[in-house]
Amino acid sequence: MTRFLAVISADGTTIAVESYGTGPAVAIVGGASCDRSAGRELAEALGGLGFTGITYDRRGRGDSGDTRPCAVEREVEDLAAVLAAYPGRAFAHGISSGSAIVLRALEAGVPSLRQAFSSRPTAARKRRCRPAMSPS
Repeated sequence: MTRFLAVISADGTTIAVESYGTGPAVAIVGGASCDRSAGRELAEALGGLGFTGITYDRRGRGDSGDTRPCAVEREVEDLAAVLAAYPGRAFAHGISSGSAIVLRALEAGVPSLRQAFSSRPTAARKRRCRPAMSPS
């Protein structure tokens, strides 16, 4: 089942989100030039493996708002708002510049974020991502 929603970040910016499946949340944070469609295939696969696979439009992309100023701290708040929409512990997977957001979110202590995975742009192009965790 696909779920679409809009969450409101700390500064009032609307963030467009879609998710697949049920279970522990795994947010996919795309690169700078990506919208949420870039993470859709992985989110769907995670949904089929007992997770809630989440992909979203980073601020200024796709259907999300673009409140200024743009800063990594605002994008960390956006990720926190996305994860807050899903109860329980959460994971995040950053791709390219999305990795910086995920790592900063861990550093900032985003409440539900428990673990993060990152990939370099070249690694993402050379092979498909496979989850290295189980829902339990």
